[in-house]
Formats: sequence, structure tokens, C-alpha cells
Amino acid sequence: MARTRQSVIDAHPDLQERELAKMAKLSAAIAQALRERGTSEPAAALAAEAGVAAFRIAFAQWLADPDGHGLGSYIRSAVDDLRRVTAA
Repeated sequence: MARTRQSVIDAHPDLQERELAKMAKLSAAIAQALRERGTSEPAAALAAEAGVAAFRIAFAQWLADPDGHGLGSYIRSAVDDLRRVTAA
């Protein structure tokens, strides 16, 4: 069902815009939760944005996977890639 949903979104610019708005709301909610746990700005916003970006990349890779690997493996891989890039 996720592949069908994404193909509909990809075919309609207005739905793409709505999806971006939903991702921005998700990022804001994550940043707020991090702030409530004591994470300062701008670290909370940066972590939230990076987390949502990692999810979006992982989700796209998962959708394109013909072998049906789990979404979790793609999320872990994206987060590992982010760690490697930021550690360098």
C-alpha cells in the first residue's frame, strides 16, 4: 500500500507539497520533544531535521527495493551513514 500511496503523491504536485508540510510538522514535533527532554537549540532542530531526512531517504530506498528488505534496515543504514558523514 505504501508504494501505491507514494506513486499517487509523486504524480500530483499538490500532494507533494502536502507531504512536505507533514514532514515539516513531524520535524517540529520531534524538535519540541527533544527540547522538552533538555536538548538545547539549535541541536534539537538539527537532530529533528536530520532524523526526518534519514527517514525520507530510507523510505525511498525501501519503496524501490525489489527484494522486500524491511524498512528498519534502511532506517538503520541511513542513520549509520549520517553518523559517518558527521563524524568525518
